[in-house]
Amino acid sequence: MSKIVRRLRGIFRHLNDERAFTLVELLIVLAIIGVLATIAVPSITKAVDGARLKACQANISAIEAAAELFYTDYGRYPTTEELKTDKMVAYFKDNKFPECPLNGGYSINEKTGKVTCDHKLPGSE
Repeated sequence: MSKIVRRLRGIFRHLNDERAFTLVELLIVLAIIGVLATIAVPSITKAVDGARLKACQANISAIEAAAELFYTDYGRYPTTEELKTDKMVAYFKDNKFPECPLNGGYSINEKTGKVTCDHKLPGSE
C-alpha cells in the first residue's frame, strides 16, 4: 500500500511543478490578437466593398443586355421608369430585376441604352 501512496505523491508533485500562463503572457497574446484584427478588418471591408462593386457592374451589364432585347422587340430603349415594369422584368432570370448591392438605383439613357447606377461607395462621402 505504501508503494501506491508514494507513486501517487510523485505524480501529484509533478502536477504541482507545471506552470500556467501568467497574466502578463495572456495580456501580450491579447495585444497581438488586437493588432492583427486592426490590420485584418480594413482589408476584409475593402474586399467586400470591391465584391459589391463588381456585382453592381455585372447587374449593369445584365440590364444593358435586357435593354437590347427590349429594343429588338419594341424598336426603342426602355425609360428609367420602365426598368422595373413587367415589360422589362420578363427579360431577367426568374422575372426578377437585379438590385444594386450598394443600395443604388439604376437609370438608363433612352437614346443609347447605357445603364448607370447612382450608388455611393463607402468612405467616398
